Amino acid sequence: MLNDSYVAGFFDGEGSVVIIVVRVKKHGRIYYQFRPLLKMSQKYRPVLDSIRSYLGTCSVTGNALNGYRYVIQSVEHIIKVADRLLQWSLVKRDSLRVVRRFCEFQQSKVRKNTPYSRQEIETMIALRDELLNLNEMTREKQLKRIVYTPERILGETSFVDDYQRWNEERLSKLTYAAKQYWTSRKVIKGVI
Repeated sequence: MLNDSYVAGFFDGEGSVVIIVVRVKKHGRIYYQFRPLLKMSQKYRPVLDSIRSYLGTCSVTGNALNGYRYVIQSVEHIIKVADRLLQWSLVKRDSLRVVRRFCEFQQSKVRKNTPYSRQEIETMIALRDELLNLNEMTREKQLKRIVYTPERILGETSFVDDYQRWNEERLSKLTYAAKQYWTSRKVIKGVI
C-alpha cells in the first residue's frame, strides 16, 4: 500500500527536481521561459503507474528499452506534490523547498503570458542556480549543460519593466494588423 513516506523515499532515490530554461524568439525579441519539473524514472512501469494513481497527477511516458518517466510540469501540481513529500523526504527536501518557492513565485505573477521584468528574471535565475547547487550528485553534468548563463539571459532578454507601455505597443501593432487585413479583404471584394 502506497503512502507519502514511500513515495518520498522513492523520489529521493529515483527522482529529480529541475528548472529548465528555454530560449524563445518571438516577434523579433528574445524571451526566456523557466519551467519547473519533478521527474521520477524507472525501468519497471507499474511502480510509476501506482505512484501516478496515488498522487493523481500527470502521466507516465517512455518505453521498456529506455525506461519510463513520470514527469510533473504543472506549477499547481508541483506545489501539491512537494507539500506531500516535504515532510518525508530526506535527500531532496531542500530541492523540493526551492522548486516550491519557484512555483509560488510564478503563481504570484499577475500578468500571465507576458515577458518578465528584469527583477523577475533575476529572481528566477537565483532560484534555478540555488537548485543546481543542491543537485550535487549530477552537478558537474548540469553545469556543463548550462547554455543559458545568467549573463546571457540578462543580456538577451527583452524586459517588460513598463507593462502599460508594452501592452499599448502590442495593441497598436494588433490594431494595425487588423486594419491591414480588413483593407485587403475589401480590395478583394471590390468594396474600395
